[in-house]
Amino acid sequence: MKNREFESSYAYLVGQFSPKMGEEEASKLLDEAILSVELPKRSKYEIDDFIKICEELKKKGGRERAIGGKCIVQARCYETLRILAFGKK
Repeated sequence: MKNREFESSYAYLVGQFSPKMGEEEASKLLDEAILSVELPKRSKYEIDDFIKICEELKKKGGRERAIGGKCIVQARCYETLRILAFGKK
């Protein structure tokens, strides 16, 4: 897997899951999670929506739970650092 800097995007999530299941299967998994949380498929998400998608992925258990949890932590850290640096959400 190519080491990518965090961003709250569809491509970032695909990149996190694709080394274990392939890009096509990762896209299918994400599309199902996005549909379940009733969000449109976008290239980039607000942090809160990104976390909703990851929470849905965690419900699947196994590696999806681990990767989804890791992405939630990254999103929360990113948001916290942004608030500290710029003083706004």
